[in-house]
Amino acid sequence: MRAGTWCIDGIRGHLEVLCHWLERRRPDVVALQKIRVSEDKFPRGELLGAGYRSEPLRRGSLYGVAVLTRIVGPEPEVLDRGLAGGDGRDDGLLTVRVGDLLVCCVYAPYGNPGKRGIDAALAHKIAWLDRLNAHLEERRTASERSLLCGDFNVLPDVPAKQGVLNCTSEEKKRFQGLLNTGFVDLHRRVNPPTDHGLNYGFNPRQPPTTRLQLILGSESVAKSVTSVRVDLEYRTPISELVDRTWPASAPVIADIADSA
Repeated sequence: MRAGTWCIDGIRGHLEVLCHWLERRRPDVVALQKIRVSEDKFPRGELLGAGYRSEPLRRGSLYGVAVLTRIVGPEPEVLDRGLAGGDGRDDGLLTVRVGDLLVCCVYAPYGNPGKRGIDAALAHKIAWLDRLNAHLEERRTASERSLLCGDFNVLPDVPAKQGVLNCTSEEKKRFQGLLNTGFVDLHRRVNPPTDHGLNYGFNPRQPPTTRLQLILGSESVAKSVTSVRVDLEYRTPISELVDRTWPASAPVIADIADSA
């Protein structure tokens, strides 16, 4: 099983790059964040032509998420479309079952400090992460073969900095809560400390500066992971795709041995 996650940041504008990547890498399941398109305008037909089923979710936010699965693989079963609570319009969590694997696609809100201010933005994000933790604990998701993929808008590898979104101790505490429920940071599990796994930078034409896109797995999955890597080839120009832009995030790929 090959799983990928990619903060695509506008699937329409990056569709050719995405399809090129799907053809070259052939992941079995892909979690996409920040699709930035309504569900009725999601490019299902183009992705079906590339060999993938699509399940998009976008409601009240500007962003939304999606899960893609190969048409030659198991039919996906959708389990969660958004988190309960809040205003009832959440589109930051999409959970599907693919064969014996549970895949949760996550886009945690940044909080919109420009509109809310730093304190209110942080409170908004913390409330969402608390709901995510509660949902996963209630479902006992980590007790199954499961993946939690996406952009948590938390930087796990940098020191805590109060007043700096993505880096506060409050956010880091909630991220640690995900690990405490039984999830494992798969990049850290299989790669040496010298591999920093940087996959995001604000300027897509400069090298990435942070590890923002993550794949977490339950212990049963972590035991069978053979590799996790950042696909930096798709954060640079692609020779076959002249004048095409690419997202500021690079895709992350995890290869997982099939269950016995």
